[in-house]
Amino acid sequence: MCPNTRGRLRYWVSAYLIDGLLIDTGPVYTAASLTDYLKTEDVALIVNTHHHEDHIGGNKLIQDCFGIPLYAHPVAIPLIERPSYISGHRKSIWGVPPPTAPHPVPPLINTRGHTFEVIETPGHCPGHISVVERERGWVFSGDLYIGKNPRTAATENNLGHLMASMKKLCELPMERLVLFTSLRTVERNGRDRLLRCMDWYNELASRASEMMSQGYTSYRIVEALFGGESVFERITEGLYSSGRLVDMLLGYSANEMDP
Repeated sequence: MCPNTRGRLRYWVSAYLIDGLLIDTGPVYTAASLTDYLKTEDVALIVNTHHHEDHIGGNKLIQDCFGIPLYAHPVAIPLIERPSYISGHRKSIWGVPPPTAPHPVPPLINTRGHTFEVIETPGHCPGHISVVERERGWVFSGDLYIGKNPRTAATENNLGHLMASMKKLCELPMERLVLFTSLRTVERNGRDRLLRCMDWYNELASRASEMMSQGYTSYRIVEALFGGESVFERITEGLYSSGRLVDMLLGYSANEMDP
């Protein structure tokens, strides 16, 4: 799903419905169309992977329509009950989500044909979770994995937590790992994708740390690693930028070197 302006798609975000379990509800701007679709389906409960507005915007309308329970990680609940300030570009793309009141998500969710395990996977933001169906090898990962070669980061991102969360998913005792991402992609070889992303971050962190030791400024490191600042720095009013990623990489390298 994605907001539509003048007939043009602006950005994708995914919600998943499996056996009555709805994982995330998208932004406000697509809440009505998602609710209309769900009227033809069997939906029994909602789980939010995290508190960001592009994942919780349909909560209220769907709850009002179907009277179903809503769940989230305890850390995310206050931010869903009282959504924080949203900058101009985020209002334009996603809209402002109405407050809703989730319950603490249980460790296991049983539907008619599946058992889903809730796994804490912080790193993209605090209170982020992934939903796993081990028998099928399904992992609904929210915004934990956004691609194998990320070039920007936001203030809430924490590379140490991201790496630990990706490692946790890779080590799940499942024969296969199918990664259902928030960006409409389904990665059939999800374990490989996560490992490649981890390798990318490790390589960038090593290179950034080496350049810093040689006296490079953060600006020069951005130029050397990425060829300059990302266009997303302007689009997101500085929320996402390559400069923030370099700062995160350098902080991660420093922590890794601590005894």
